[in-house]
Amino acid sequence: MLMASTSANATILAETCAAAQDIVTPGLVIIMIAVALLDGTSLILFYFYGRCYITNKSLQPNFKILITALTVALALRNFLTMIRAFRMLLMMIVSIWHPCALLTIYAICGFESTINIIPIEVATHTFALVAIERVIATVFYKKYENIVFVKTCIFVTVLMWIIQLSISFPTFAQILQRPPTLMSYCSSMSTQTVNLGQLVGYRIPIDIVIVIIAAVTYYINKRADPFGDAVNGSSHLTSRYQRSENIEATKNVTLHIILYLLVQILNLYSSYWLGNLKLDTVAEFAVLKETTSLCYPIHGNVHVILILITSKRMRYKFFTQPWLCRISPRFCKGPSSPQFKPSQNTDANYFEQYKRQWGSVAK
Repeated sequence: MLMASTSANATILAETCAAAQDIVTPGLVIIMIAVALLDGTSLILFYFYGRCYITNKSLQPNFKILITALTVALALRNFLTMIRAFRMLLMMIVSIWHPCALLTIYAICGFESTINIIPIEVATHTFALVAIERVIATVFYKKYENIVFVKTCIFVTVLMWIIQLSISFPTFAQILQRPPTLMSYCSSMSTQTVNLGQLVGYRIPIDIVIVIIAAVTYYINKRADPFGDAVNGSSHLTSRYQRSENIEATKNVTLHIILYLLVQILNLYSSYWLGNLKLDTVAEFAVLKETTSLCYPIHGNVHVILILITSKRMRYKFFTQPWLCRISPRFCKGPSSPQFKPSQNTDANYFEQYKRQWGSVAK
């Protein structure tokens, strides 16, 4: 009886090893290399992009803290998937001599899949915080320069990580309760630790609401008259400057959120479609699943490049960093410094404010 059981287990192990070896196709190797390279370049871009925000003295501290937290969450996600890509590529090489090298213990795969999704959840909610901060900056733009709640921003961003980790604890417990099994291919869909229907049901609506809030906030800042409620020359300059900063920052945030929404829709619905697709082999599933996983590595690069294309200020800040100066002195000049020209009615409106002010004094 014992020998029969041992023989059956050996047969199952051999079949699982064979299935694992079958996923090593040229297509999968190319995709994993692409994931690793795109994740690597995105991490470099995230680092210097984050430095641009942190060292930008014209930005409000509250906004800088939240943008930094968002950048960290997105960068951490790409770092984790880059490690996974390198691990799989290494195991593919080792499997040439050891056919079972690609096998993954269910518990390890489950933990990896659950941990990898936490930064995405945190990033989604951080986008919401950034949108709310932009609303506050728009409503209180006259005094927002002096409204600093850095400690609150740090506390809330740390709290989101704690909440997401606590939400994941039941999943970790369920993973540990499962019997130890070997998997021929490790992914979040293979372990079934992620409920795609639930994610589609709440994450996409949240992203849509955030996009609407950011777009409306940007529209309000863009349409606002900086002279309409200025009472003296000093407040005129302060409010006008704050409006200008709000427009620039809110435009960048809106573009980020729209891009993030598109990536979320593409990733979640492609995964949902893949989950309902009838495939003959694990190899076919692995290639399609890893193809969908390219969404976030690509997003990490486009997230930065998009703003460098659309924002003169950010482009100037990015290309005048010391590290580029050390590579080549011509980078120190960067692109042409952004010029901000006043509108045709600026002078008339400006002196009209003083005319009203002196008129009230004379009375």
